[in-house]
Amino acid sequence: MNLKDKGITDEMMGILIEVLWRDKTSSRTSGFFWPGGPDVILEWDDITRTVTLIPRPSVNPDSDYDPHFRFFSWISKPVLHRRFEPESLTLPDEEGLFVIYYDVDPVTRLQALAYTKNPDEFATANITMDKTVVAWIYWDATTGQALYFGDSRHGSEWPPQLHYWVHKTLNSQRQNGIAIIDATFEGDGTNNADADFGISAGSLWHEDIFNEAGPVSTADGLPVWYFDANGLPRYVEQPGKKVINTGTGMLGYNPPGLGIIEATDLNHVIYHVLATNCIKQPHIVIMGQAEYTTMQEAAAAIDGEIISLREALPHSNLMHIGSLVYQTSESYTNEVKARVVWTGTDENTVVTSLEVNEETGMLTLKQNKLPDIAVKLPGGKGISEIPFEFCINAAASEIFVVDCYVTSEYILNKVILESDGTINGVSINIDGTPVTGLNNLDINAVAVYTATAANLAPTGSRITITTSGVSTGTPTVIRGKIVL
Repeated sequence: MNLKDKGITDEMMGILIEVLWRDKTSSRTSGFFWPGGPDVILEWDDITRTVTLIPRPSVNPDSDYDPHFRFFSWISKPVLHRRFEPESLTLPDEEGLFVIYYDVDPVTRLQALAYTKNPDEFATANITMDKTVVAWIYWDATTGQALYFGDSRHGSEWPPQLHYWVHKTLNSQRQNGIAIIDATFEGDGTNNADADFGISAGSLWHEDIFNEAGPVSTADGLPVWYFDANGLPRYVEQPGKKVINTGTGMLGYNPPGLGIIEATDLNHVIYHVLATNCIKQPHIVIMGQAEYTTMQEAAAAIDGEIISLREALPHSNLMHIGSLVYQTSESYTNEVKARVVWTGTDENTVVTSLEVNEETGMLTLKQNKLPDIAVKLPGGKGISEIPFEFCINAAASEIFVVDCYVTSEYILNKVILESDGTINGVSINIDGTPVTGLNNLDINAVAVYTATAANLAPTGSRITITTSGVSTGTPTVIRGKIVL
């Protein structure tokens, strides 16, 4: 058969041989040829509700390169697709979150752009693992605009199952920079700077897609996201502002199902700052869900709010940059009637005092910003025990070693002892010196004895039990535990 007579060129024949005959082993799966799709321009048009993929032209005008973009699909093995012309998909004018991907067209049997609206977790997993995802779009049908245009042109070098696991666990991660900066802590609310902050430049990974993020200055505004009374995501964007004022002019918060509520005078609210994979909005702020009487209560609620809000937002990729606790008041005279009182940075949170409870062995760190932190101390009272059991010669004075070398200083709090007879004159000793309250004891049925003094065992000391050789009832054993 003369293939050339059928219009098949040498190049086409080469591709045919490459695919059907040689069938080389490939580590590729579904996804774009390169993470982030640098060979394709991704565009969205609010007027036509159309997403378009355009082959990126060569940067060299004299190049004979024919612009095209490449992606893989997976049908028992990776299949490479080349597209030399723009490809578009139009979405319906319906409120919701749309995931855009390449799938097999049921008519042409070729890879074509398709969408699913409001996919649940099961559908999202299937699409991620079986299709070539391009983008996520949240369409606001009321205002006629895409609130979110998320770039999901992930590469083809990860197995889909691994890609989905990374998406659900690590998601987006900082490489460097991208931190809250230039915040004024505990201003008096008279200056606009008392409520402002910036974000440093840096870089991050949205799974396998690398992004560089530019800085945000204190003078820049950021879109502030919230949920309306119907639970639909919305945002407000105001020049120079990173918060939302409402009511009489104080800061708002966003309880689920209630829209934006003005905070009570002198109460605290949280605004969370996030990096996204949105082409339109690489940084966003999301309103907190409650108001708090104290700064400590607000700071303690940050993690819980972040978990809830990440689930509710339409964004497929988010990185938590930080959260700011604001106090808002009618008496504050700056533009937003608020001041930053905490951002979680080290220079802003200090331990003000340490308290030790000798009865419980608890060390409490009191902080000026966050709730107190209580930790158990090694060797504190009631923290640990040293059990023992020794066979004895009731008629002889004996020494038994309980701890041959104290590696870290501790306090002997109590001793619990028993015997199968009566042993008189038993003592607990530190380096041969009896512990006050634990000396000259008469031991028979199980009993608890408390140390009253001379009970600090320094590092390197030796803990022993001594018997006097005086007994009744022919005891053969002494057992118990030292409670530290």
